Amino acid sequence: MIEDKPAYKAHIQAWIEAHPELFPETIREGWSLNGLTRESAKQGLCLRRIVTKADNEVWRIQPAFVMPYMTCDTAT
Repeated sequence: MIEDKPAYKAHIQAWIEAHPELFPETIREGWSLNGLTRESAKQGLCLRRIVTKADNEVWRIQPAFVMPYMTCDTAT
């Protein structure tokens, strides 16, 4: 789904509406997609970036099973 921009944006918007506490407060003022990260050498994952329109801050959308900096899975 990460390559399908409209589907991904709808998916993230649904998460924002259901769980606003997981996102920065400025996301309520609008956001847009901002490209992809490079593939992680440790996890082999690409992540989608978003930018909040209120402050032009860039954020990574990262799955919960991956630790920050993608050092390992949370299950290990």
